[in-house]
Amino acid sequence: MYSRSGRYQSICFTSGCSNTRLDLVFVLDASTSVTEPNFKLMLDFLKDFLQVANIDGGNVRVGVVIYSTEVHMQFQMNQYRTKQQVFDAIDNIPYRFGSTNTADGLRTMHEEMFTRQNGDRPNVDNICILVTDGVSNINSRRTVPEAVAARNKNIHLYVIGIGLTDTREVDQIATPPVEENRFIVQEFDELRALRDKVFSSLYNKNCLVYYLLYFFVAPDPIPITLPPPKEIGSCSNTRLDLVFVLDASTSVTEPNFKLMLDFLKDFLQVANIDGGNVRVGVVIYSTEVHMQFQMNQYRTKQQVFDAIDNIPYRYGSTNTADGLRTMHEEMFTRKNGDRPNVDNICILVTDGVSNINSRRTVPEAVAARNKNIHLYVIGIGLTDTREVDQIATPPIEENRFIVQEFDELRALRDKVFSSLCISPDPTPIPITRPPPKESRTSPPTLPPPTTSK
Repeated sequence: MYSRSGRYQSICFTSGCSNTRLDLVFVLDASTSVTEPNFKLMLDFLKDFLQVANIDGGNVRVGVVIYSTEVHMQFQMNQYRTKQQVFDAIDNIPYRFGSTNTADGLRTMHEEMFTRQNGDRPNVDNICILVTDGVSNINSRRTVPEAVAARNKNIHLYVIGIGLTDTREVDQIATPPVEENRFIVQEFDELRALRDKVFSSLYNKNCLVYYLLYFFVAPDPIPITLPPPKEIGSCSNTRLDLVFVLDASTSVTEPNFKLMLDFLKDFLQVANIDGGNVRVGVVIYSTEVHMQFQMNQYRTKQQVFDAIDNIPYRYGSTNTADGLRTMHEEMFTRKNGDRPNVDNICILVTDGVSNINSRRTVPEAVAARNKNIHLYVIGIGLTDTREVDQIATPPIEENRFIVQEFDELRALRDKVFSSLCISPDPTPIPITRPPPKESRTSPPTLPPPTTSK
């Protein structure tokens, strides 16, 4: 029923998620208005959310506090070391109805839970996720000041509001900007749809995962789809054989080709290359095709990055057909590093319609797709998208991306990147998002990176 990620989230290829270290506290509203069945849905959301967290490996620590009239600490971040222990503890959290004392819930979180004694680690990001269905009605004057006090301690506050008609309080609780850190659903049973929207923002915080914003700034509700849960435990377990096909034709120009190469390195920052889960190859084309390196040629990220830095610009015409043919006939082969039972992914980056062998371009793409190679296409400055629409694996809304300038490529990284862990399901549902900041036709503007505490 629910989308765990939105249209472009089919690539949560966040191999870097496994390397992200987080100290994470959930603050849950258990007031009477929540009701016991909905509180159970809230607990299910916690477990669903944490399915892909690396708890057993020690990267993610989790604590939970609930509040109504009083505050009830459930467990500290250093109390449990395995995911199963955390899940068992969540299952044992009781519903304690009462008033809505959000202020003391927040105070307990930042004063008693984010402490060295209770598991808070130096140089690890502190994250709090508050889930509430109403405006505080006890100590309400202290609610926002307690949130500010937490943020002043470098605790990043996400807020999920359920069924709220008045969002002023939660807007002031969440870390600014609210468009990135405050999420609204209408019913408790919509919580699951938020999991990866929040999770990707949170776990990829250091990797600047701004494709999230693309969903939340959308001006109207749009249909999104829920893929079935994947038993992967962590995106870091995703194994991919990945080939980039780069347009080096004259229209690209050498400075823009350099931006294209920077995009490759930026994209691969969070790929688990050294651990062997992700293999990478690159081919470029203009009039001719020039193989740069095969998927089994380099074993470390630094080797791959050095090879990308040495890729020359070879201007000429736009022979996309032979670029695609070389990719599926010569690169996705066992001899050159293609592995059985590992997803084959091709990302084509181009700025124009092919003008050599153009009648073969779409057939070569179809031939690649028939070999179970998933084709993503990034088109730059295109006014005519008909060819790239036919190259990309259907549906094009998930697999074809358009930017107007080469320097916008970085904003696309995680929009594309996030779609690799999750495959779409055909049943769409509408999800309402907060009011728009930007047009949905362009990618979000990247804010400056946040720093660890």
